[in-house]
Amino acid sequence: MPMRATAVPSNIAATSALLVVTVVNLTGQIFTPLSFVTQVSQALIVPALAAMMITATAPPRSRIVKLGLVALLFSWVGDSLPLLLSGSAALLAMMGAFAVAQMFYIFAFRPYRRRSILTKPILVLPYLTIVGVILALSFEGAGLLFIPVVIYAVLTVVMAVVATGMGPAGAAGGVLFLLMSSLVSLRAFTDLALPGGAFIIMAAYVVSQVLLLQAILRQEELNMPRAVFQTGPDATRESHLDASQPAHMPPAPMPQPVHRPQDTQV
Repeated sequence: MPMRATAVPSNIAATSALLVVTVVNLTGQIFTPLSFVTQVSQALIVPALAAMMITATAPPRSRIVKLGLVALLFSWVGDSLPLLLSGSAALLAMMGAFAVAQMFYIFAFRPYRRRSILTKPILVLPYLTIVGVILALSFEGAGLLFIPVVIYAVLTVVMAVVATGMGPAGAAGGVLFLLMSSLVSLRAFTDLALPGGAFIIMAAYVVSQVLLLQAILRQEELNMPRAVFQTGPDATRESHLDASQPAHMPPAPMPQPVHRPQDTQV
């Protein structure tokens, strides 16, 4: 959706804020992952994303934008709430919040599912394979959390699949989010070590959310009504109407010739 002129500075400010908090967080993930600054910057990433979406659109906002904002709200809960908890409670809170976020993304992308790979089921197999492998590896370590893990995994893979109907940005964002979630599960429930794991996970998370946001904004632009230009005699005649006439007034009647009686010869 084209941005209002007054919203451009605000959108630039929101984008700049996202860049700043992302750089701060990724730097912290390398050097001081448990520091206060790193944790606060993580909680500020999604608000910056939401500000980008709000400043890039004008009210009244469409269904897809509203659902995207709700998805971001629950993503923020998933980022922030675990910082106040620990252990299994933190994992459960994170998965619960992000599961709801995936549901709202699915609701947002569902009207465009006919453009997704759901029309070619063979292309869905790689997504299912990734989820199957991650669940198999996480089964033993997840313990009582395995059922929530399965629910979250199913919702995430459904979101990633329907996101392919949102164009290249949506498809890439969905795949990246699925891979990021898979890495989180491997770190939480297996002994597999991933060098720079926290950095890679957060980088993938931010990029995936940005891609999904761009897909939503692109669809919002495509959904905008287009001006219809008339052609033909009617359009030509209307183009010559007096510009001073109000738009709601009918065109002035064309002057009619005056018929004068011919002189009769005697």
